[in-house]
Amino acid sequence: MQNPYPLIIIFIVAGITALIVYQRTSQIAGEEEIEKEGFASTRRLFTFAFTAGAILFGVVVTVAYNFVANRWPTLARQMFLWGSLAVTLLFSIAAGIIRPREGMGGVREVVALNLLWGLGYGWVLPYTLSA
Repeated sequence: MQNPYPLIIIFIVAGITALIVYQRTSQIAGEEEIEKEGFASTRRLFTFAFTAGAILFGVVVTVAYNFVANRWPTLARQMFLWGSLAVTLLFSIAAGIIRPREGMGGVREVVALNLLWGLGYGWVLPYTLSA
């Protein structure tokens, strides 16, 4: 039987992502989008898009980790942990700089999503795949 934990981790991260985006859509989305589409429609669209992105990203990370683990089994977990920390930090800094400059809010929410994805896909997922 194949390891079911990666799929469980992907859906947990996607579920938490959906909750954060659903609850904080008014901070993440721009006012123009909310006025144009309406709040309920924007909330549905953002929740679906972020959740689908979380699932797709989780699948890609799983495939990539398996490839790296087959090639460098002793370094794979460390490489993914450090890589995810670097990407999380860079994306969070970028969100803190770009979103306010563009008149967008939601910096805290985007940083929280970056941390969630970084920990879930960079630390927990490789740990379950190598177990």
